[in-house]
Amino acid sequence: VLTSTGNAAISLDSTVNGAFALTVNTAGATIFGGVVGGTTALASVTTNAGGTTSLGGNVTTTGLQDFNDAVTLTANAILASTGNAAISLDSTVDGAFALTVNTTGATTFGGEVGGTTSLASLTTNGGGTTSIGGNVTTTGATTLNDTVTLSTDRIFTVGSLSLANVDGPGGLTAVVSGTTILGGNLGSGTSLAFLDITTGGDLDIPLSVNVVNNVVLTVADEFSFTGSLTAGGTVTVYADQTAPGVT
Repeated sequence: VLTSTGNAAISLDSTVNGAFALTVNTAGATIFGGVVGGTTALASVTTNAGGTTSLGGNVTTTGLQDFNDAVTLTANAILASTGNAAISLDSTVDGAFALTVNTTGATTFGGEVGGTTSLASLTTNGGGTTSIGGNVTTTGATTLNDTVTLSTDRIFTVGSLSLANVDGPGGLTAVVSGTTILGGNLGSGTSLAFLDITTGGDLDIPLSVNVVNNVVLTVADEFSFTGSLTAGGTVTVYADQTAPGVT
């Protein structure tokens, strides 16, 4: 446990290795300047709330990762738990770099992602779950390969969007400059409150969509809809082509 009782900065400017748990406690700045767990994965990594954490490289643990304070990316970063434990970013995440989270456990974004400085991209692997606790902004691709839960309404403002299964009870708004692929079931576990997609490229919806209220789909290019759509409100589609299956 690394602790500054005066809440000063704690900096690990180069690599960190070792099969043990690392906890950093300060309400000041926590800085990881290099790769963490690149040679020998750490057992876990935890930072306390109230300060900031800078990530300058990949972080690999066998167990959990829990970043309780605001995270800034200063380089592309892959956060991986080889033991498929939870990876939690409980506050905001910012930085003009790519973030990938790999675990078949639970991935949690507790706050806004890219709210101050847009991320270059955001990716999660398949097999786990992802909880989105704030809006998501990326200049490039947002690709969430595991089941996503929206506890409340969320806005994705991204370069391209690819989602697997998505459940509510929140609603989904997406403003996408490129292609949108909603490749899984939407609202099959818990219906989405609403669905509002504006995409500058193609929109592909191959499976089922279940929405409590309205659906609005605005598509600049091709619209492929081969699934089924159930909505409690109105369904509005602005596109060159539509598909059957709307109930």
